[in-house]
Amino acid sequence: MDESEIGEQQDGGFFKIPSGRGRIADNLVTGKAWYSDLFKPLGWDLDELERQRKKTPGKSIERLWFQNLSYQRRNLMELIQESAMWDKDSERYFMEAFWAVLASLYSQEAKAVERGGSRKVEERLGDLNEDIRRSVMRAKTRVLLRGYLSELFAKGGRQPVVIQNRETIWNLINHPYDWKKARDLALLALVTYRSKEQREKNASLQTLTAEKGGKQT
Repeated sequence: MDESEIGEQQDGGFFKIPSGRGRIADNLVTGKAWYSDLFKPLGWDLDELERQRKKTPGKSIERLWFQNLSYQRRNLMELIQESAMWDKDSERYFMEAFWAVLASLYSQEAKAVERGGSRKVEERLGDLNEDIRRSVMRAKTRVLLRGYLSELFAKGGRQPVVIQNRETIWNLINHPYDWKKARDLALLALVTYRSKEQREKNASLQTLTAEKGGKQT
């Protein structure tokens, strides 16, 4: 079953959760970046999201939408790995840099647990992810986003991919209008995060599958 077809149980049956497929299709038709406003649900998704919200008190519509997109991680990664889906290399460099920063932050949380932290690593990572999600969503101006991402990248330490592409990343974050792309890409990187080893393994499997398909035609 396609990950976007995952459903939640209701009254003994299942219903499909809202997916990002509609937003992506709309973006492609209108000539926008495929990930543009991906973390803003379309109008027709709101009724289903409201039903989910009533079943999960304490979770906002935005948080539930992010959660739904996380169920579609594999499908989103397939788009990310397609070169034709990107307008500029800077977008992909930003994704790689953000993943590297996340890996460092996750490692820091795991080490805190090893030093005798009172909470489980899963709880710490969940809280960290939610804090990053909320902070990026609230950064609704270039200045706010620039300030938050600068702080986050600093916490992640001197990652090689960040150092190598520092100017490219900064130009995207500080661009008069492309800063919004950096905001969407940060959320996309967060919702699709897998370790570098996992990403490379998945990419190799997809390449092998494509090669086998080509030989059969």
